[in-house]
Amino acid sequence: MTYASTIEAVSRSSGSLSTPALEYNPALDGLRGLAALAVVGFHSAFPFMSGGFLGVDLFFVLSGFLITRLLRAEVAATGRIDVLRFYWRRALRLWPPLLAMLVLYACCVPLIADTDWQRDVLLAMFYLTDYSYPFWGEPELLRHTWSLSVEEHFYLVWPLAILLTRRIEAAKLAVIFFGLYVAATGWRIFDYWFFADWHWTYFRFDARLSGLMLGSIAGLIPWKPSSEAIGWAGLALLAILTAAMTLPSWFQFTNGTIAAEFASASVVLSAVHCRDSLFFRMLAWRPLVACGLLSYSIYLVHYPVVRVLREVMSPTETFTITAAISIALAAMIRIWIEKPLRRWRDRSLAVA
Repeated sequence: MTYASTIEAVSRSSGSLSTPALEYNPALDGLRGLAALAVVGFHSAFPFMSGGFLGVDLFFVLSGFLITRLLRAEVAATGRIDVLRFYWRRALRLWPPLLAMLVLYACCVPLIADTDWQRDVLLAMFYLTDYSYPFWGEPELLRHTWSLSVEEHFYLVWPLAILLTRRIEAAKLAVIFFGLYVAATGWRIFDYWFFADWHWTYFRFDARLSGLMLGSIAGLIPWKPSSEAIGWAGLALLAILTAAMTLPSWFQFTNGTIAAEFASASVVLSAVHCRDSLFFRMLAWRPLVACGLLSYSIYLVHYPVVRVLREVMSPTETFTITAAISIALAAMIRIWIEKPLRRWRDRSLAVA
């Protein structure tokens, strides 16, 4: 989930003269909070959250949207993209919390589970689980890191794609990217139809590219919602799909994912462009925003916890305790790791 994908709002980037900052939007953090809670609910088998895995699709769409906007803004301001700088900023943002989770995993899991924790840590640390899991079924207790791997592979190629297409007008580029979205969607459907193995299709980067592509298109199109209605409609559709969809199913790999991606794109666009609305104020509700600011680390730490608790507790107890533990650990990671590193990063990049 991951969780795009999960990354902190690119709109928070202060950057330097070579990397323009995008205006901060608390509603996008609110969306992250909803997505993270949906994923925790799904893994807890919480009632009416059988489709909570769609939180990952929302993360993918949002990540594609923000990264594309940031990179195109840099091109507009400087005429180029500092690719190495982009990689460095992503690494400083994403890797330390991941390493913190893996240290906790290495310390705790050997006490409660018989697993090759060294292998698990290496696969997750180097963002290989989007292929290691469908190929070999490992790492089982860190399976959720597949979405982080999908987003990381996207981050590796997307700055180069935007750099190569920097001279193409945004509207024309959106048309090109829509062709890629259709191709990515068609590939996922064919892959699931041909292999008939949901593990094989669900976790791989090449089969999960469509949400990131649609988010990128949303970040390019000149159209803006004129009212909040499209946002409410998208949120309602996501709620219905979250309550009703199951994994795996043919519908999930075809119409369900397409519907979730377009609903996510409509919600993101409304959150960005309809700021004087009840829809925006709801998503910008402070507790939800606070959860969104912690969403990356919540996603990181929740899965090993939920895997242990759901074996011995009810879904409601599992969700409640997992959410409480995950939020507490995520807050510690943010205070002790993320914030000091961000201050150091911004100082070092400003000097550079």
